Amino acid sequence: MEKIWQTVIDNKKNSIHWPLLVALALVSWIYGIGLWLKNCFQSDVVLIKTPVISVGNITVGGTGKTPVTIFIADYFISRNGRVGIVSSGYGRKRRADIIGSGREISGKDISETGDELMEMAESLPEAMFCAANSKTDAALLLEKQYSPDIIILDDGFQHRKLSRGLDILLFDAGVDLRNESLFPLGRLRERLSAVRRANLFVLTKANYAGSSPDYREWLRKEHTDKPFVSINFINDSIVSKNNRLPVENISGKRCYFFAGIGNNAALRNQADKLSFSIVGYRYFPDHCPYNKTDLDIIKKDLEKCRPEYIITTYKDYTKVRDIDFGMPLYYLKLILHADKGGETLFERLDSLIEKK
Repeated sequence: MEKIWQTVIDNKKNSIHWPLLVALALVSWIYGIGLWLKNCFQSDVVLIKTPVISVGNITVGGTGKTPVTIFIADYFISRNGRVGIVSSGYGRKRRADIIGSGREISGKDISETGDELMEMAESLPEAMFCAANSKTDAALLLEKQYSPDIIILDDGFQHRKLSRGLDILLFDAGVDLRNESLFPLGRLRERLSAVRRANLFVLTKANYAGSSPDYREWLRKEHTDKPFVSINFINDSIVSKNNRLPVENISGKRCYFFAGIGNNAALRNQADKLSFSIVGYRYFPDHCPYNKTDLDIIKKDLEKCRPEYIITTYKDYTKVRDIDFGMPLYYLKLILHADKGGETLFERLDSLIEKK
C-alpha cells in the first residue's frame, strides 16, 4: 500500500491516478480538520525540571530524525552528560512501557523494542531510554528514575503537550516542500506554516541535496529568525558482524541494496553517489518486519543478481542480521558532520545544560 501511495502522489498529473487522488484529497481534508480540532482543544502543556530537546520533522518519510537524535545525544555523552531519550518504539509488538539503559535495551528482542529504539540503544549504550504510550509519560518516567541532565524527544515536533527548551525541526535538503500537500494527498504531517513553532532548522543530507538552491534560499528568507544548520550524512564504510571495509575498498564491486525506510529516493541517491556498482536494489515499506515473503524476495534477487556484497541500512540490519543469505550482510555506516551553522547548534545545546 505504501508503494502504491507514493506512486500516486509522485505522479499526480497522470490521469489514471485521478480517482485515487480525489479520495486522498477528501481524506486529507478530514485529516486537516482533525489537526485543527486537536490544536483547538490542546491540553495544558507539561513543564518538567529536566531541559527537553525535541528532534522532529513536518513530513512523513525519513529526514534523518534517528541519526540526528543519536548525534545530539552523543555530543552530550562525550561531555559526561547524563542523557535520557524518549522514543515512540515504533514497530514494537508489545505495548508495555520500556525503560532502561541502551546496554540493557539492546539485549531485548527487537519485537519488544522496534527497530528505531534498537538502533539508538545499540549506538548509545550509556544513554537512558523510555518508550511509553505517551511521550510526556515517558519523559516523566526518565526524570523520576534517572535524573538525566537532558531529555531528547525523538520525533517530538507533533507532541506539543510537553514543554521543550529547544525545538529542532529537520528538513531533508533534497526535498522541496513548497508544493507538498497535507497527508495523505502529500507528505506533510502538518501545514507548512507550522514550521514557525521551531527554534532551529536543520537541513539533513546536505551533501546529497537534490533540490535547487532556490528552495533552501527560500526557506532562509521566509524564516530569517530561525538559525540554520546543515548536516552532512557521510558513508565511510560498510560493516558486517565480523568485518568493516572502507567504501573505497569496494569501488566498482557488484552490490545489492535493500532497505525499508521512509525516504527511499534519498537513500538511493546516496547509494548511487558512492563508488559501488549497484546490480540490484529492493525497496520495502518503512519499518518493514521482514517476514518470510520479504526474505524470499531478497533471496530470489540475490540468485538473479549474484552480487559480491549485500548492503542495507543499520535500522534494517537490526532485524535481519541473523538471517542466512549465503554471504555476509553489511550495513552502510553513517557518520554525521555539522557543516554550516554547526557552532550555533552546539551553543544552543550547551546553553540548555548551563541553565539547569
